[in-house]
Amino acid sequence: MTRGALCMKALLVDDERFSINALKKMIPWTEMGVDSLITAEDGIDGWRQYKLHDPDLILTDISMPNLNGLELVKRIRTVDSQVPVIILSGYDDFDYAKEAVHLKVSHYFLKPIVHTEIIPIIRQLLDEAGTVRTQQQYFLDMQKQLKEALPVLREQLLFDIVNGKVKEGEELRRKLDFFAMDAKITQGGLIMSLELYRLNNEKTFSENDWYLYKYAVSNIAQEVIDQFGGGGYIVRYEDDRLPLIIFGNNAEEVRARAGTIASKIIEHTAKWLEIPSNIGIGRYIGGFNRYVQSHKDSKNALQNSAMNGFENISHFEEYDMLRTGFESFSAEETDMIVHAILKSDKTELLAFWSSIEKRLANSPEHLLAYITMVCSGFLIGVIMKIVEETERATELQAAIQLQDLYSIPSTETLVSRMKEKLLLLCECLQSGHCEHKYVEMIKQYIETHYQTELSVHDIARHLHLSRTYISKLFKRETGDSITGYIIKSRIRMAKKMMEQEPDLLIYEISSKVGYADQNYFCRVFKSVAGLTPSEYMVKAKRKQRVPVAALTGEKGSV
Repeated sequence: MTRGALCMKALLVDDERFSINALKKMIPWTEMGVDSLITAEDGIDGWRQYKLHDPDLILTDISMPNLNGLELVKRIRTVDSQVPVIILSGYDDFDYAKEAVHLKVSHYFLKPIVHTEIIPIIRQLLDEAGTVRTQQQYFLDMQKQLKEALPVLREQLLFDIVNGKVKEGEELRRKLDFFAMDAKITQGGLIMSLELYRLNNEKTFSENDWYLYKYAVSNIAQEVIDQFGGGGYIVRYEDDRLPLIIFGNNAEEVRARAGTIASKIIEHTAKWLEIPSNIGIGRYIGGFNRYVQSHKDSKNALQNSAMNGFENISHFEEYDMLRTGFESFSAEETDMIVHAILKSDKTELLAFWSSIEKRLANSPEHLLAYITMVCSGFLIGVIMKIVEETERATELQAAIQLQDLYSIPSTETLVSRMKEKLLLLCECLQSGHCEHKYVEMIKQYIETHYQTELSVHDIARHLHLSRTYISKLFKRETGDSITGYIIKSRIRMAKKMMEQEPDLLIYEISSKVGYADQNYFCRVFKSVAGLTPSEYMVKAKRKQRVPVAALTGEKGSV
């Protein structure tokens, strides 16, 4: 960086105007990088100009009214010990020179000034001042950059703590002090993991919007932590998961505070941003070096929480209790259930299942997600053993559909659904034709629900099977689609009503067989029956010898 780029300034102080003018003319100020030349007519004015402009170099006479040059320098030295000063004096006085040395004056020149002598000195002093100014500016820039980087550096330290990359010791204490962080973080604490879910909507469609929402959530999290007395920090996102450290030396207090903070974060995130979230809370660890374990715990707990939907909080202690209590069904229990199913002995099956049922039914509702996962694994194990024994994988394929288990709202319903599936397996093996039984169940459901807005999805949900599976199965077994069968069943029932209840109007029949739109019903009826509803009613009336005049119009007429 050149002196010119630094915008150097010089202050000339002399009560004699011709001396000021001479210095202006004989010194090549611009060439030496001085773009601001300030003048003052006495010491008082010089002091004022110094405070206003903070010059890089000062040239001053000694003998001046109001405040002489040495007194001016003395004032300046009270606030600035570094600015270079050149004394210009008409007196060859030893006392003046001695005082000038005491005041750290750079040079002392006697008038008249010889420009060939003073110019090299001014150039040297300006070079030195420029170097100092450059160093100061560099230091200020570094301070500014460090200040801007502090949040990132602190975030990195927290990230390293959470992931077990920092050892406790003097270096850590220095870092905590440098970042103005609470040293209590080394006493113990726990990790919470906050997961955000990016649903497919306009609000979070763009990356820019999503990052803004994530930033807003991190601010909410830190504000909530501070609201409850501090003792916690947010770390940095791992994809869409935000770890938080909650610390303190009292395990129960930290756990309670973490639970309260988690509830508030989820509440505020849902209320203000409408972003779905879940939180997993890891175990409390004493000391500093095991935060990495609590972090792992929080992610395990988070998975358990996510299985129950959104706005849930899961504690690792609950997850761990369930994991150890219901880690799996025993091999003996699985074998007994399989043996009963293979014998098609429902009585024995229900007897074995009842003991398992009691154990599951007594588990807390907030552990439903983990119980569901364990039950799914158990059911798959049972089916695989049966397939090994019977080699009837195709027929048992439907029973392997487990998606419906994960949408069950309660432990009681889950236990009941498991019993249904086990009994269904037993019936399939007993009948020898599992798929045929499903077709009959589909037909039966249609016959009893044709009057509603029935869909393939409704039937699949009722049977706890996949929509794709029952569609392919029904088509293969009957040659007709489920939708086609629904239409034919409705038209068949409509014909029956027309024949047995001749006083019914068309729109009434349409509604009774599941069609809210009478015109649509008329079109469907004709495509299936080959006649319009009115034409069919005329035909039915003739068979019954009923006068045609009693009939209604086709489209809304009565």
